[in-house]
Amino acid sequence: MRLSHCLTDRIMPLQFLSPTHVMSARFELRISMALRCAIFYAGISLSLVGCATPGELANKAPQIVFESVRSPKDFSACVSREWSKETAYISTLVMEDGYMVSLLHSHAGADASVTIARRGEGSYIRYAERMPSFSPDWMKQAVVKCK
Repeated sequence: MRLSHCLTDRIMPLQFLSPTHVMSARFELRISMALRCAIFYAGISLSLVGCATPGELANKAPQIVFESVRSPKDFSACVSREWSKETAYISTLVMEDGYMVSLLHSHAGADASVTIARRGEGSYIRYAERMPSFSPDWMKQAVVKCK
C-alpha cells in the first residue's frame, strides 16, 4: 500500500515511513487543502467584487465617448454582431432615444455597456466597462470598429 497523498516527488511504501514522515505528509496535505480553499474563495470574491448592472455602467464615467454617422439602430446592430463573435452573453435594450447594448458576465452582472443615443442624423456613443484594467481588448475594439 502506498501513501497516495504524499506531496513529495517520491511515494514510499507505507511500511517504510516513520511516524514523522506520516505526520509530515498529513500536515502538508492539510496545508495543500487550505491553500486550495483559499484560492477558491479568493476567486469567488474577485468575481463578485465590482458586480454592476447595465444601468449602473451607463451612469459610470465612460472610457470612450464619440459621435458616429451611423444611426443608433445600425450602430447597436454592429456592436452586437462584433461582440457575438466572442461571446453569446449580449443584451440589447431599446430606449426612448436609442439603444443600450450590454456585454453580460455569466456570474457578475455586466462587463461593458454601450449607450447609443440619436444625435442629428447620427449617434452619440458612450462606452463604459466594469473593470477596465482587466477587460480584454476586443470589447473596446469592437465599439471603435463600428464607429
